[in-house]
Amino acid sequence: MEECLTLLGKFYIEQNNIVKAEETYRRLLSINQKSVNALFSLGRIMFQKSDLNETLSLWKKAVEIEPTLFDIRLLICKVNISLGNFEDVVVDCDQLLQILNMSREITIDSLSELAIVFNSIVEKLKERNEFQPAETAYRICGDLEQISRNIPIHHVNT
Repeated sequence: MEECLTLLGKFYIEQNNIVKAEETYRRLLSINQKSVNALFSLGRIMFQKSDLNETLSLWKKAVEIEPTLFDIRLLICKVNISLGNFEDVVVDCDQLLQILNMSREITIDSLSELAIVFNSIVEKLKERNEFQPAETAYRICGDLEQISRNIPIHHVNT
């Protein structure tokens, strides 16, 4: 049943039927609350609907279940940046560093310094040949630099 609902949800997304996709993923979560795929997919739908708080809630549940999900952790950072939750971004950043077995070399007193830390995450991910997460982390660096210079961020789909 779960596999069928997962496929059905993907089908609805491909058909751009967001309402049916949302219903399908919510039904899947009623069957299996720990379905990381359903949590992630429903989070993307909520992101498209600009419900960033629900997006965060769903994605945080996904990383509680599977802590090493870099892509989702990085997307959580992007949402927190959009919401202005910079202290949460620092916490998220520290969790990413921990997963990568890296230490934070500086005290973060500004968004520029936070961007520097994310840049070190970019380099580590590239060393590990994890190019998609590295690209997302790189975009986070750019977002943080723009905000630190008071330049509006042009949001793109995550």
